[in-house]
Amino acid sequence: MPVVHAYELAIAAMFQNEGPYIKEWIEYHRMVGVDHFWLYNDASTDNWHEVLAPYISEGVVEVVDWPSGSFLNFINTQWRAAIDAIEKANGCAKWLAFIDIDECRLDIM
Repeated sequence: MPVVHAYELAIAAMFQNEGPYIKEWIEYHRMVGVDHFWLYNDASTDNWHEVLAPYISEGVVEVVDWPSGSFLNFINTQWRAAIDAIEKANGCAKWLAFIDIDECRLDIM
């Protein structure tokens, strides 16, 4: 019997102060088939919670507070967040993508 997953395609991503962009980012990925997001909050100080509240209520987004502490610790923090996401997705997501939210923003240059 085939395994039934709660989510066909999920994304795990770390974010910090992405409030102005994260709604569009989520909507785009939902249009291309992503049905769940595990978002790791690295000590954001913007309006992210207000923006994500409808998605959290809907069960589409789960936010995990995951502060890196410092730039030197960032790689280790991302690695541990990825392991955590794999554990969360195990058995409930058929596919899990790891995506940097800010990699395609033009304003970061």
